[in-house]
Amino acid sequence: MQLCLHKALMGGNLIIMREIKPTDNIKTTFFNRKNRHGMTRLLSVLLAAFMMLMSLPSAFVFADDADDAAKRSRTVYVHAQGKNPTGTSSVSTVYMGETADIYVAVDNPNKGETQTVPDPNDSTKTTTKHLEPQYDLNGIAVKITYDPNYFKFEENNNLKPNQDDNPSQVSPINYKVPTEEYDGETDSSNFINYYVLGSAYSGSGLKTEVIDGKTYNSAYLIVFYQNGYVPQKIEGHDWYNLVKLPLTPLKSGSTNVFIDVSSGGEHQLQLFAKNVGDEVEEQYFNCSAVNGGYHQIIIKDKLKPSLPTANPPAGKYTEKQDVRLDADDDCKIFYSINGGAEMEYDRQNEQPIEIEATSEITCYAVRTSDNRRSDTVKFVYEIIPKAPHLFDSSKRQIPNIYNESSPYKVYVSDSEIFNESEPISASSDVYYTFSTTLNEDSVADGSDPETEWVKVRKTDPTISIDKRRTIKLITVKTGEKSDIAYYYLGVLPKEVEASPSSGDYTSKKIDVELTCATADAKILYTTDGSDPVTNGIEYTNKITLGKDTTVRVAALYDGLYSSVKSFYYRFDYRNDMGVEAFYPSGTYEGSVKVTLTANNPANNIKFRYDTDPIGQWRDYTDVLEIDKTTKIIAKVIDPINSNEGDETVFDYIIKPKAPVFSPPTTQFTSNDIVSIYCNDSTKDNTGRYKLFYTTDGSDPITSPSRKQADDVSDMARVDITGYTVIKAVVLLDDTTYSTVVTQSYDVVSKRPVQPLVTLEPGKYIRKISSDTGYTTQFVPVPEGTKIYYTISYDGTFKPDPIPGTADTKEYKGEDIEVKGKTIIKAVAVNVFNVKSDIGIFEYTVAPEPPQAAPSAQISGTDLPIVPVDAVKGSKVIYTLNDFNNEFECADGKFYINTKTGEAFSDAGCTVRLGSESGKMYSDKAELVIKSELDGVMSSENMYVYKCGGAAETLAAPYADKNTGVYEEIKQDDNNTLLKVNFYSLNNNAKVQYRLNNAGEWIDYNGGGFGVKEYTVVQLRAEKNGNVSDVASYVYDFVPLAPIITLPSGRYVKSDKLQTEIKYDDRIPINADSDYSIYYRTCFDERDYIYSGKRDVSKTMSFKAYVKNEKTGAISKSTVHYYIIEPENSATGSVYVANPYDANRLSADVLDTDPYADGIKLVTQNKNAEIHYYYSYTKTDGTQASTNSVMYDNAAPIKVNSSMKDITIYAWLEDANGRIDTNTFVHHIEFVKLNVPQTSLGTKQVQFPKGTKYTLLDEYKDDEKTFLYYTTDGSDPTDETNANRKLYDDETLDLSGETTIKAAYMNACGICINCIDGKFEKCIDKIYSKVGSYTYTVPTRTGGGGSAGGINKGSSDTTDNTRKYTKDIFGIEHPTHIGYINGYPDGSVKPDGEITREEIAAVLYRVYSKRYDKPFSATGTLFPDVTMQNWSVTEVEYMTQNGVIKGYPDGEFNPTNNLTRAEFAALISRYIDAKEVDDADVFGDLSNKHWAYKNIMSLYRAGLIQGYEDGTFKPENEVTRAEVVTVINKILGRNPSDKYVKTLDLNPFTDLIPEKWYYTAMLEATVTHDYYLDDKNVEIKWENCK
Repeated sequence: MQLCLHKALMGGNLIIMREIKPTDNIKTTFFNRKNRHGMTRLLSVLLAAFMMLMSLPSAFVFADDADDAAKRSRTVYVHAQGKNPTGTSSVSTVYMGETADIYVAVDNPNKGETQTVPDPNDSTKTTTKHLEPQYDLNGIAVKITYDPNYFKFEENNNLKPNQDDNPSQVSPINYKVPTEEYDGETDSSNFINYYVLGSAYSGSGLKTEVIDGKTYNSAYLIVFYQNGYVPQKIEGHDWYNLVKLPLTPLKSGSTNVFIDVSSGGEHQLQLFAKNVGDEVEEQYFNCSAVNGGYHQIIIKDKLKPSLPTANPPAGKYTEKQDVRLDADDDCKIFYSINGGAEMEYDRQNEQPIEIEATSEITCYAVRTSDNRRSDTVKFVYEIIPKAPHLFDSSKRQIPNIYNESSPYKVYVSDSEIFNESEPISASSDVYYTFSTTLNEDSVADGSDPETEWVKVRKTDPTISIDKRRTIKLITVKTGEKSDIAYYYLGVLPKEVEASPSSGDYTSKKIDVELTCATADAKILYTTDGSDPVTNGIEYTNKITLGKDTTVRVAALYDGLYSSVKSFYYRFDYRNDMGVEAFYPSGTYEGSVKVTLTANNPANNIKFRYDTDPIGQWRDYTDVLEIDKTTKIIAKVIDPINSNEGDETVFDYIIKPKAPVFSPPTTQFTSNDIVSIYCNDSTKDNTGRYKLFYTTDGSDPITSPSRKQADDVSDMARVDITGYTVIKAVVLLDDTTYSTVVTQSYDVVSKRPVQPLVTLEPGKYIRKISSDTGYTTQFVPVPEGTKIYYTISYDGTFKPDPIPGTADTKEYKGEDIEVKGKTIIKAVAVNVFNVKSDIGIFEYTVAPEPPQAAPSAQISGTDLPIVPVDAVKGSKVIYTLNDFNNEFECADGKFYINTKTGEAFSDAGCTVRLGSESGKMYSDKAELVIKSELDGVMSSENMYVYKCGGAAETLAAPYADKNTGVYEEIKQDDNNTLLKVNFYSLNNNAKVQYRLNNAGEWIDYNGGGFGVKEYTVVQLRAEKNGNVSDVASYVYDFVPLAPIITLPSGRYVKSDKLQTEIKYDDRIPINADSDYSIYYRTCFDERDYIYSGKRDVSKTMSFKAYVKNEKTGAISKSTVHYYIIEPENSATGSVYVANPYDANRLSADVLDTDPYADGIKLVTQNKNAEIHYYYSYTKTDGTQASTNSVMYDNAAPIKVNSSMKDITIYAWLEDANGRIDTNTFVHHIEFVKLNVPQTSLGTKQVQFPKGTKYTLLDEYKDDEKTFLYYTTDGSDPTDETNANRKLYDDETLDLSGETTIKAAYMNACGICINCIDGKFEKCIDKIYSKVGSYTYTVPTRTGGGGSAGGINKGSSDTTDNTRKYTKDIFGIEHPTHIGYINGYPDGSVKPDGEITREEIAAVLYRVYSKRYDKPFSATGTLFPDVTMQNWSVTEVEYMTQNGVIKGYPDGEFNPTNNLTRAEFAALISRYIDAKEVDDADVFGDLSNKHWAYKNIMSLYRAGLIQGYEDGTFKPENEVTRAEVVTVINKILGRNPSDKYVKTLDLNPFTDLIPEKWYYTAMLEATVTHDYYLDDKNVEIKWENCK
C-alpha cells in the first residue's frame, strides 16, 4: 500500500489509484467540499500510507552513481523573507497585526536535462521535454514547528486546494500547473495537490509536541504535482519557494521556527523525485538545510505609518490649487480643513481638495491592518496676491538687479504692466522697506523705510534711489500678503576720467591723472589691456607712460562698479632713455615683485628706494620684491656716452592681505566656533601684523568694542551661539589696514542651513584661451537633506524654488553651468520638510575683449592684415574708421584687412565674416573692437594702424602671450612652462629676441619659444639694417596650487575623516624635489611643512600652498573648510534641538520662549523612530524616572522649575530593530539663582548723602558662585565691562543718584578652567537675572528758622532758598546730573555717532523718576536686548514709559546709528511736541520728507538748528555733541561758556575748548551743583563729579 500510494502521488498509473476513484474524476473526489465523507475517508487512507512511507530510512534514494551526485542533492532554506528571497539570513523581522509567512524554499527544483520540442497541441508553440525526470522535483512533505506562545495557525487555512473553477480558494502559494510533454505524450490530468495539516489531524500528534521540555505546535505540509513537475525557478532568483505556512503573531519578542531535516523520524523533510518507469522505487532527494533548518523570527510592534504627503507641496501660490493626498499602502487618510469637520480622503479616485483661499489641511493616516495611526501633519497653502513690480521712468519693467548712473526714481505697481490711471489697484496696498531684517510679519504703515515698512502712496507710487539699496516690496490684498519681491538697485559711480585723455603724443613721457566725480570711490586700472574689474590695480598716484599704452579704468563704490572706460595713448617719440616697471604703480596686497626694463635694452638701469639717501643709486640686476609701502625711483644710463634719462617714480602701496575666516559665512545647526587668522603672518614676521575684529557688526578699525587677536598667532576664535556679524581687518606695521572683511553666522537648529556654492559669486572673465566656461556646485549637505534651486541666465530672478514646480530643479551633484548673468536661488529641505533660508548667488561672466596686434606704424603704402583672437562662440562687434561690422566667431581667430575694414576667417582673406564694406582706406585705420557672449558685453579694445612711414619705420614685434604671472604647468617633457609665439606686421622683416636684458640678438625662426623659468623677453624687428622699437615681455611663474583631497562641506563626527594634500598632476617633471607643501589649520599658529594625512575631527579649515624652494615663488592658496556636525545622521543618531543643546541652563528661562516649548529630540534618519526615557532630580533632592516611550514630535519633553536637572536616554529603532547599541545620553543642569538684593531694600528710593549700604550675598559660602555689580548702571554680566566689580563684602557709599546692578555667576566646577581653579573663566557659567536698583540723594538739606541756624527737627528736603533750573516739563533740578558717559580710552567722541541704545540711556538718565517704583529689567522685552546687553534697563524702562519703541518685527536694533531726522522724530515724541507744518526753512528739506513736521516743530521750539549754509542734512548721522545740545535745552540748562572754560575739570582726551560744543559736553558729562544769575545762566559750579 505504501509503495502504491507513493507511485500514485508521483503520477504513476497503478491500479490503487483507480480503486479509490476513477482517474477522470480524481480532482472532484479529492477536493469536492460537498463530499465531506468521501474526503475524510480518502485523507485517512492517504495519511496512513504516508506515515508508513515516511517512517522508512531515506539513505538510499537513487542508484549509486558518483557522477550524478550533484543532481541528487538539494539545499532547503526556511525563512520569512518574502516571495523572492535574496541570499540567506538567519533572522527575519515580522510585525504585529500582519501575517508572518514562513516559507520552505529549495535552491534548484529541477536538475535533469530537458529538450525543447514542438507542442503537439499547437504547432505554433514549443514545449519542454524532460529527459531525466528522476532528477526533477515532484513534491515535498515537511513539518514546520513553531512556538504557540508567539504564533497561531488559522484553522481555516488547513486545506486550500487550487481549483480552477473557484479561483478565490487557492493555496498559500499560487502554483502554476504546467502542461509538459514526456515520452511524446501529454497528460491532461496534470494538477497540483496541496495540503496543510495542523490541528485538523489530531490523530497524528502533530498539533502539539514537547521538545527539550518546551511545548511547540507543528503543521505538516504536503505538496505534489500529479503527472507533472515543480516548475523551474525564475532565472536570476536565488531560491524557489515550495511551501508557505501563514502564521499570526501573538506578541512581540524573538522566537524560532524549524523543520526536521535529518532525524530519520516519520516527519523528516522529504523531497520527491519524478519517476515514469514501470518499476516502483523509493525516489527522494538528498537534503541539507541552511542554518540546520532553523530560522529566528523577531516579532515587533509595527511602526507608525508614514506621514501623509501632499501634491503640490504646501507653500505659497498665486492661484487656486488642487491638492491630492497620499500615504502608505493599506492606509486610509483622514483630513480636515481649517479645523473643520474631519473627512476621509477618497484615495481610490484621488479626488482633489480644492484650495481657493489660504487654508490649512490637517491630516493623518490610519493603517487598516492594525488600526495604527501616523503622526498628524499640517499642510498650509497660502493663496496670495502676486508680488509687486518696479518700473523705470519710461514705465518699462526693470530687472531685479538694476543700476543707473545717477539718482533716480522707480515706479511701483501690483501688476506686471504699469497702468497710469491705477498703478496700484484699489483693493491692494503695496509696502516697501530698505531693511534687510524685516519680514512679512512686521508689515505696517511706518514712516522710515530704513527701519520700517512704508506704504507706497497710490497718488505718487515712486521710490527714490540715491545709493545702493536692497528693496523689499510686498502686496497686501484682502488681508493676504504676497511673496516679498526683492530688488537690488544701485547708483553706479561716475565714470573715471583721465587727464590728459586719449591721443597722440610727441613728448618722451606723460603723467596721467585719474579722477572720479563720485566721492570716496576707489579707482582701479590696468595697462596691459585686461579688465580692471577683475585684474585692476588700485590707483594711488599719477601713472607715468612713455610708450603706446591702453589704460583701462573703472570706479568702485558701495560695491558697484562704473562702466569700464579705455584711454589710448600713442607716442610718436621714440624714448630710448625711458624705463618701465612690471608691475606698475598701485596698491597691492601682501607684496609685489617688480621688474624694471629699459626702453632701449642697451642702456643700464639705476634705481633707489625713497628711503635711500638722495644720490645713492643701486644697479638694477634682478627682480625687486616689495613687501611694504615704497617708492622706486629709476633712470637709465647710456653706457657709451654716460647720458642719463629722466627719473621715473614708481609708487607702491602695500596693504596686508585681508583676514581669512574659517568657515566663511554660513549657518550652524548647533553652537560652534569660527576662526579668523591673518593670511600673511608667520612665526618670523608676526610682529608686523595685528588682527582686529568686532562681533557686533561695527567697524573693526574705529569701533571702541573692537578686539585684538592673540599677537603671537594673529588668530582669533569666536563662539557662535546665535546670529553674529563679524568684521575683521589686518594692520601692517601699525600703518596700513587691509580690506575689512565681513562674515555673518547663525545657529539654525530648527531648520537646515542655507545652501552654499563652491564658486564664489561675482564677476568673471571668460578668457580667449579657455575652451570651457565656469561651473559651480552646492557644498554637500547632511544625509536626508535636499537642495532645490532655480536658475536664470539673463539677470532676472526666477520664483523662489518650490519642490515640484516647473522652474525648480532638485540638485543631484551635477555641475551647474555659470554664464551670462546667472542668478541661482536655492533652498535646502531636510527630512522633516523644514526649509532653510533662501540663498541667492549672482554671477556675471563677460568675455575677454578681442585682442589684435598692437597699434603700429609700418613702412610702405598698404595697411596691414591684422590677426585677431576672440572668445570662441562670442559675437564680435567692431568699428574700423567709419565701417561697422559684427559676426559670430566660431573658431576664436580671424583676420581684419585694415585696407577695407572687412573680417575674414583666413589669412588669405577669402572667406568673409559679416558685412562687405565697399570701402578702401589708405593711410590710417582706427579699430575699436568688443564682443558679446551670453548677453554680456566685453569692454573695448582700441588699435591704430598707420602706413606710409619711411623705409626705416618698423613696427615692434609682439608676442601672443601678455606679460604676466603664469602657473608652472608642464607643457612637454622638457618642462616647458609657457609656449610663446612672436609676430610682426612688417613685410619681410626679421623678428629678433634676447633674454633677461643681456646677450646678443637672436633671429626668431618661428615654431614658438619655450619659457621654462622667470624670463624677460625683448623683441625687435630688423630689416635692411633698420630696427624697430623694443617690445619687452616679462614672464614670471608660481607653482600650481596643491590639491586637498577631502572636499569642503558638512560632515558628521563619526565619519572619522582624514584629508591629504597632494601636488597637482600637471607640475613639471621632478618638480617635487624643489617644491614643499605648507599648510595651516585654523587652530595652528603658523604654517607647517606637510608630511602626511591629517584628521578632520571638528569644524576647521585647511589652507595649503606650494613653495618653490628654488625660486621662492608661492602658489595660490587652496582653502577647504569642514563643518563637522555633532552626530552621525547616516546611522541615525539622536540629538537635542536648540535651545536645550547645552549642559547647563538658568532655571529662570524655562518658562520663557522658546524654552517653554519643551525639549525636542531630532534625528536626520527619516526611517527610524526615537525611543527614550529620562530621569530627573527634583529641587527637594528626590529623584524620579519615566518608562521608555516612543518620541512624538507633537509632544516634546516638558521641563519645569521643580527640576534641578534632567538626563535623557535615547536611541533609534527601525524595521530591523535597534539601529546600534549606543544610547544617546544628554544631561542638563538647571541652575536656580536668586536675584541679588541690597541692604537698602526696595521700599524707599531716596536716602541721605553718604548712606552706607551693602549687597546681600546669599551664596558667599559657595566657592562656585560669585557676585558681580556695577554702580554706573552698566551690565554686570558683561565680562568686557571695565566698570564691573567682584563683590567682596565691602561697604558702599551713596553719594548721589546711583543705579546699582548686580548678578550672581555660578561656575560648573567640572570644566577644564574650573578644575584649574579658574572659576571666573568657567566655560559653562550661568548668570542670574540682573537686579537693578536706582536710589536718589537730595542735593541740599535745610529748612525754616533763623539765618545760620539748623532745624534739627527737619527731614532731608530740597533747599528752597536758591533758584533752580526747570526743564521743558516744569520740573526743577537742584543738581545737574551728568547723563552721558565717556569711553574707557578716555575719549568722549563729541563728533561721533550715537546709537539707539545710547540715546535710550541718555533719556533714561534725564527722565523724571520721582514717583517711580523700583524697576528691574527682565531681558525679555526685545529678542536682541537681553540681560547681556549693558543697556537692558535703560531700553526696557524707556519702552515701558512709552518714550521709545521697537521695530515692527519685534526687535530693537540697539546698535543702529541715528540720523538727524530720526533724532528729531524721537525727541519730538519724547517732549510731545506739537507738529508744525511751516513753509520751507531749510534748502534741502522738502515738506514731503517723512520727518518734516517733527523737524519743524523742534526748530520752532528753538531746540534744533540747521547748518550755516541753510541746510538741515536730515540723513546725516547725528553726533553726540548735537544730541547733548538739544538735551541741555530740554533740561533748561544754560551754563556760562566763559565761566566753564575757566574750570580745570575736562577729563576727556578729545574734548577741545576751542570747539563750539565744549561747554555743552561738560554740562552733559559732569554732575554739579550750580548758582544762577538773574538771567538763569549758570555762573558758578560746585561739588563737581
